[in-house]
Amino acid sequence: MKQNYDKNIIEWLFHQFFPEKEIFTYEVCDGGVENSNFLLITSDGKYVLKVFESSRHDEKIIRSEVEIMVEVRNMGSCVPEIFLTQEGQSIIIWPEWKLVILMEFIQGEKYHDILPDSELYCLLGKRVAEFQNNLADISEKYFAPERHIFDIAYLFTHSELHMCVPEYSKASFLHSVWADLNEIKDTFLKLPHQIIHNDINSANVIFRDHEPYFIDFSDMVRGTCIQDIAIALTQKCFHHKWNPEWTSHFLAWFQTIRQLTDEEKICLFWCIEARMLNILMIPYLDIGVGDYGEIQDYIRAYHDSLNKFHEFWKENFMKLIF
Repeated sequence: MKQNYDKNIIEWLFHQFFPEKEIFTYEVCDGGVENSNFLLITSDGKYVLKVFESSRHDEKIIRSEVEIMVEVRNMGSCVPEIFLTQEGQSIIIWPEWKLVILMEFIQGEKYHDILPDSELYCLLGKRVAEFQNNLADISEKYFAPERHIFDIAYLFTHSELHMCVPEYSKASFLHSVWADLNEIKDTFLKLPHQIIHNDINSANVIFRDHEPYFIDFSDMVRGTCIQDIAIALTQKCFHHKWNPEWTSHFLAWFQTIRQLTDEEKICLFWCIEARMLNILMIPYLDIGVGDYGEIQDYIRAYHDSLNKFHEFWKENFMKLIF
């Protein structure tokens, strides 16, 4: 869980990377509950010091995450730079076996806060495709989990979730959503898998100088590329704002880099439903979120979006992508 640390600790950690630089101020970054991220204002700029707190992230996964970020950056993807210690290490093993890294701070505007703009959706679609191609090229070199609580494969393998019905929902509605997912189960499981980011949500894409940067690889998994696309589209097109028409802009430019197969297109709208359903199931998952009361409005908003999307796509969604 996120924690704050004494300034002396923060300075000691930072000076393992840059011993001569002075920290003027530091603060805990907003967002996320699994790690403690500190924004450091120093004599020559801004950095993010990331302390991995969650027991879900063992050392093997964290080292793989860091190495993947370094490699895809070298391949041209826009991700934060990872800095090395004086000994040439990218990770510090801190007391209590917490791991710490220092990253570039990406100063820009979150995708979440940007007004709908067809040019940005087009550019994001193209960059996501390039990013996925780079991840595909290195997928055999690095470790990533085969399952994650926020993917469709998890929903398929935990049948007990089918019985979970929040008080504000109707069992008949959720049963119809589960039936949709089961309908494409075989097709989905046959899609090619690679390492994917798995959390390209509107808070994990930052536009700097009109270029989208991908941050926070903590939820990476071996999955289908369609899952990443679904997550990138869900919040801006079918949740926080209802802009379904921007889906076609995103996908058109995505396909200037890689054409989607018919099977991927068929699975896409179910993946969007699954993303919303995943969020809806948070209270029934053991993920260490903490006080669910604080996020009930957030979860319920996803329920309402899922309800609206469930009715929308049956007649309209396929027209956007074929």
